[in-house]
Amino acid sequence: MAAAVDEVMSALVGPESGSETHTRLELHALIEAGLPYEALTRMATLLGMSVTELATGVLQIPARTLVRRRERGRLPAAESDRLYRLARVVAHAVDVFEDDARASAWLRSPNLALADALPLDLLATDAGTHEVVDLLGRIEYGLGV
Repeated sequence: MAAAVDEVMSALVGPESGSETHTRLELHALIEAGLPYEALTRMATLLGMSVTELATGVLQIPARTLVRRRERGRLPAAESDRLYRLARVVAHAVDVFEDDARASAWLRSPNLALADALPLDLLATDAGTHEVVDLLGRIEYGLGV
C-alpha cells in the first residue's frame, strides 16, 4: 500500500516531496490543508490535457474560479479531494497499462464496458470512479476490456 500512496503523492506534488513513505493520514492532512495548484498542472500534463480542460471537466471547477485558485496557489480541501481521487485512479491505470501514455489514452477513450463513456468523465463522481476502478481491476486480472 505504501508504494501506491507514494505514487499518488508523486503525481500530485512531484518526486521532490521526498522519498519517505506517506501514510493515508498524512495524505488526509495535505488534502485538508489544500493541495498546491502545481498538483493540478502536474496531473493535466500527465494526462496530456490543458489545466482548464481538466479543471472544468473532471474536477468541476469553473474557469473563473480556476483563475483565483492559480492566483492563490492552492486548492481548497474539496477540490483537493477530487484531485486526489483522480490521481489515485490515474496511478492505478498507469500500473495496469504499465505506461503513462497508454493509461492516459485509455482514460480518454470511450469504453464499451462503461456504456461508451470516457473513463475520465466518470471520475467526476464517486459512483463513476468505482465503476472505473472496478473495470481496471477486471483488466488487470484479464477479466474485462
